[in-house]
Order: sequence, then C-alpha cells, then structure tokens
Amino acid sequence: MHQNAVHQRQPIQLKLGPGSCGYYQVVEQWNEMLGDPETAEWGAPLVLRLLDLVDGLGDKDDTMAVYNTPQWSEIIAKRGSAEAAWQVRCGHCELINIGFGTSGFSDEYYMVDYQAKVVTWQSVYPDGAPDLEETICAECGSELPEKIWGSVFAALKGYSVVRK
Repeated sequence: MHQNAVHQRQPIQLKLGPGSCGYYQVVEQWNEMLGDPETAEWGAPLVLRLLDLVDGLGDKDDTMAVYNTPQWSEIIAKRGSAEAAWQVRCGHCELINIGFGTSGFSDEYYMVDYQAKVVTWQSVYPDGAPDLEETICAECGSELPEKIWGSVFAALKGYSVVRK
C-alpha cells in the first residue's frame, strides 16, 4: 500500500484513524528516517517488511503485532525511546546540542556524552530522572537559542545509542 513511497525514498502522508494505527506507527518511523539519507537506506528494508506485515493483518490497528517484530526492535535499538528530537548550535562554542522528547509512557531518560558521541537511555527507577538543563550549552554553559525540533535519526547522526 505505501511501499512505493519507501522504494522512492519519499515521505508518506497518513492520518491516524480507525484501521490505520499499525500503518501509522511504521509510517512515523519512515518519515523520521528520511531526515538522514543513510538512515533511510538502512531502514527501508525494515519498514518494507513492517508494511508488508500490516498489509497482511486482519486488524490493521494491531500495533502490538508491529511492536513484537525483530524489525521494530532494530528501529528502537537505533533511536532509543525518543519520539522527537531537537538540535541547536551554541552561538559561543559551536557545539550542536541535542535533546529528545518521549511519550508519556516512557520510563526512561537520556544522557548525552558529547565527547564519546553516545546517547544513553536509562530507567527512571529506582531514583527518578535527573533534572536536565536544556536551555544552556552542555559544553560552555552559554544560553542556547530556541530549539529546532526535527528528526530523531538526524539528531542522532554520528552518535551511538546505548540502553542501560
């Protein structure tokens, strides 16, 4: 149904509604992957397999069938719990600061190691999430300009993702 757009490396427009929840989850990931051409190349086969899976489901709203696949697990391993991402360049030291947004269901928080280029996702249990200061530069402490929200995969370019 949406496979031609993936083959052509094009975004997919889809509204969430009855009978589209399974597709919607996959399409959201695909559209995020398009933020980084290398990620789109890596992710296209995974997305195609997931779209084929949803095509074959009797209940197109069965998101658990999507979530329980090895393909979905590979996607999550690459992006962590992030559902949205921001990037902003510090006007003083030029570091590109990054940050992420998660769903209200996530019980993980992230820490960015800019030197090692690693984003680590950790459980909030047992101690809770630390307060993250996202308005100042992680390197020099200067005030950051307004965040620019965009692709999780584009923000993660060059970083490894680790889950503890």
